Amino acid sequence: MKYTFKCSNCQKTFEKIDSFKELMIPIPTKYHSHTSAIPLQELLKNYFSKEYIEDYKCECCQKKSKFEKTTTILKYPEVLILVFNIFNVVGQDFIQKLQKNIEVPLYDLNLKGFEGESFEKKKSYNLDSFISHYGESVDHGHYIR
Repeated sequence: MKYTFKCSNCQKTFEKIDSFKELMIPIPTKYHSHTSAIPLQELLKNYFSKEYIEDYKCECCQKKSKFEKTTTILKYPEVLILVFNIFNVVGQDFIQKLQKNIEVPLYDLNLKGFEGESFEKKKSYNLDSFISHYGESVDHGHYIR
């Protein structure tokens, strides 16, 4: 995975490269009241969309600036694990479980469009296993395969 950070003040870019095998995918707020199933591709588009980080000190210009962060795939993992963040913090002391259905293809999950300057052949994934949380909250329930 390649993370690129660009300072809005001096325009300097910084890169960080990590290997990965899992993606921790949040459920955006706009889907919290959504009643139909959420397509996985929409969640991936959100995950890989530009993100803005406020008040971060730039190593180059030494000023607190707004940074633009982009995330791209450099090398595909052999096995891809998708983890959906189904718990939402509400207020200071309450964690709500989001009861959402997510449309995940059984075959040929394609990550085309999310890769960077990778020379690796495009890869697709087939669903092998699925683990689900049954229970009302983060404190009560079981994970079942």
